[in-house]
Amino acid sequence: MKLRSGLVVGYKIQYDITPCVICMDVKYLPVRLTPCGHTFCDLCIRLLVSKSINITLHCPLCRCEIEDCEHDTYLARKVKKSYPCEYRKNEKTSQRQNLKNYPLPTKSNLPIIRKTIINNSILRILTSIISSSNVSTMR
Repeated sequence: MKLRSGLVVGYKIQYDITPCVICMDVKYLPVRLTPCGHTFCDLCIRLLVSKSINITLHCPLCRCEIEDCEHDTYLARKVKKSYPCEYRKNEKTSQRQNLKNYPLPTKSNLPIIRKTIINNSILRILTSIISSSNVSTMR
């Protein structure tokens, strides 16, 4: 398989070090979801949270409801050792992104995330109502 970074991975790759199915690159700061156990990049999961319009968050791979998640430090060390160049590149990309403000969907953060999603949905609806009323008053 060829990664977005151009790295070709073959039959010798171990299951744990498979690319993130969201960004198709090596997993940077891998996060393991509960209950399904699928792993993704930290930033990919935060992006999922930032773009979500549903109150419940689902695994992008199997669609089961996310109950919790945690960083997989063992897998992170394994990926960093196997793909040091790609890991450093993803680290630099991560520092440029502003997704650290979005919490990971952990048990303690899920109520906060749900409240944020509801508030963002209400804000989008109000913005569209206001913008449509402004357009109709201009006519």
